[in-house]
Amino acid sequence: MPDHSPTGTSSKNGALKAAARATEDGAGATVDGAGAAVNLIKEDPGGVVFSVHVQPRAAKNEVVGVHGGAVKVRLTAPPVEGAANELLVRFLAERLGVPRGRVRLLGGQTSRDKLLRVDGLGRTEVLARLGLS
Repeated sequence: MPDHSPTGTSSKNGALKAAARATEDGAGATVDGAGAAVNLIKEDPGGVVFSVHVQPRAAKNEVVGVHGGAVKVRLTAPPVEGAANELLVRFLAERLGVPRGRVRLLGGQTSRDKLLRVDGLGRTEVLARLGLS
């Protein structure tokens, strides 16, 4: 069967691999002298798309900075039966001040590295609300 995916791979994590390639190409996260994330979150029509690195079974839910071109989030939930994914969406929706339905997991359901979309916010707003500006 021919591969028609934009990333050139038919894997479920093709979007994550494309995001990783973008980071390697210089389009991903960089950090300026003040420690603010630059180019971490990509504008998309009607919202933003960004990568998240999840650390499950943490002491508390928190955004801790940038890890390998992704927003690093610690979560109290274990990585079983979608518990961490559900908590990630709920936590980010609350932190960003948007309804849960506006935060969608696009890829990485079974990985620590995830790709998320948030509708209705711009890049600057997301960075500020996550404490990364």
